[in-house]
Amino acid sequence: MLEISWSKALEFLEHYEIPTNSTRIFLLPSFYVETLKWKMKWKNLKGIFLPRFLRGYVFFSPDFSEIEEAYVHELSHGSFFENFPIGREIQRLDREVYELEKELFQGEVENIFVKVSSDVKGSRKVGTNVYEVNKEEFEKYIAVSKKLDSLHKRFLPLIESFAILVSEEFLKRKMEVPLSYFPVYEMLRRKGLKEIISYLYALAPDERIYI
Repeated sequence: MLEISWSKALEFLEHYEIPTNSTRIFLLPSFYVETLKWKMKWKNLKGIFLPRFLRGYVFFSPDFSEIEEAYVHELSHGSFFENFPIGREIQRLDREVYELEKELFQGEVENIFVKVSSDVKGSRKVGTNVYEVNKEEFEKYIAVSKKLDSLHKRFLPLIESFAILVSEEFLKRKMEVPLSYFPVYEMLRRKGLKEIISYLYALAPDERIYI
């Protein structure tokens, strides 16, 4: 059943000229989901999308309708990050942060300490979770991270509201809308999906949202 939804959802996005050519969605098994939710404190989430990899992960549920909703929602995120200028910029920055973390810290940053120095080239591990990092390279990492964080916070209601709207249009049923996203969602809903897609194709990352 999920494979049928996959095919129809892809056709739906292509019809609206927002195809997902690189996005991949995976269903996580129940035992892994519970561990992940506990670790990341995502108790109420049904899925997650990683822009840097254009990968979405749907959390297993015995209720197929929940899996279906999460699948379309995460696929909609992929469409956003692949097609619209805002999404492509966030995806680019997220990927750059990932590459810098690999270069400087041998992986994603979690519970580490950093000593900044102009004498060291690149970085080196000098203790348990302690790295000595070149000053200029670390400042670049911080600048890119801050820009990514700023864009993500600024456009998160738009990104989530777009995914909700796409899900409602495709599945033909109402979705739950978090209160913090409701004003943006309502603006999108009143305009309709086709007009919103045209608007998002023209909206640059440094522009204000005006709908």
